[in-house]
Formats: sequence, structure tokens, C-alpha cells
Amino acid sequence: MKKFFIITISFLAITLVLSGCGNNKVNDTDIDDERQMNNSVEGFNGEINSSWAEVEDEYNAIEIEAKREIDEMDNITKNDIKELTDTIRTKYEVVKNGINENNKEDAKELYKASIKLQEIAKKDGTRVNHEITTLVENGEALIKHYYGEADRNYSDVLDEFKDVLDNIKDYTDEKWNEFLDLIK
Repeated sequence: MKKFFIITISFLAITLVLSGCGNNKVNDTDIDDERQMNNSVEGFNGEINSSWAEVEDEYNAIEIEAKREIDEMDNITKNDIKELTDTIRTKYEVVKNGINENNKEDAKELYKASIKLQEIAKKDGTRVNHEITTLVENGEALIKHYYGEADRNYSDVLDEFKDVLDNIKDYTDEKWNEFLDLIK
């Protein structure tokens, strides 16, 4: 009987110790997720108000809609491409310090314009290599950075994005036509 009580008490003690370790493990996971998020936005000084996981479904729907709209277009013109790059330029100015409740719709428009231009830039299933494709890939990456999701260093993405934005401001008709020729 004495052995039974000792064994029972031992099992209870072990159960309590293991339960305590399990609770600590959950907290460690939370800390690791926070570290991972901080590392993913290295160089981004804005405040992250929502995580990518919280908005991913909404952005996936935007992506599907943008691709559908491009698929339904019969003829892509220089003006279509100019309008999309202008949208990216103007919406970037609104969201460049981060996405919040006041500018989240602008972020969605920037993302949608980036996806549309990516779809336009596909030729035979592969993306053409051009400054505009660099712009749109980085536009999509910036939005993800603002939500704490990153595949590349923020500073690198931002530098490439700004460089192309500056170059596109000075595009002549010849430069716009050069891109159109690549995609046709």
C-alpha cells in the first residue's frame, strides 16, 4: 500500500512538472514567432499593424481578380501600362511608411496594379526581363514587408523599387513601346 501511494504521488509530480514544461513551450513558440517576424522585416522602420496571415486571403482574392481582369483584356496598350505604373507610384507615396487603417485600400490598389503588370509581363508562360517587371515584383514584396512577410531584405527591395520608379518617370514613348514589344 505504501508503494502504491509513493508511485501515485510520483506520477502526479511528474505530470505536474511536464504540464509546466508544456506551458513554457507555448511561450517559447510565441517568442520565436516574434523573433522570426522581426527578422523578416529587417530594415523596415514602420509599424506592422497586421500580420500577413491575417490579410493573406484578402490579398489572394485581389490577385485572382487582377489575373482575371488581365485575361479578359483583348489588347494591352501603352496607356494601360502607364496607368498601372502611375498607380504603383502614387499609391507607394501613401503607404511607404507602413499600412494602417487609413491607407490599407491604397496598399491593395498598389498590390493589384503590381499583379496586373506581372500578368501582362508574361510571355509564353515566363516573365519578360525588364525594369517594369523589377518594379512590380518589388511592389508586391513591399506590401508583404509591410505586413511582416519577407523573402528578401527590405532595404534591397526598397532600393530597387525606388530606382525603377525614378527611371520610369523619364520614360519616353520609345521606352514604353520597348516593353510592349517584349510582351507581344
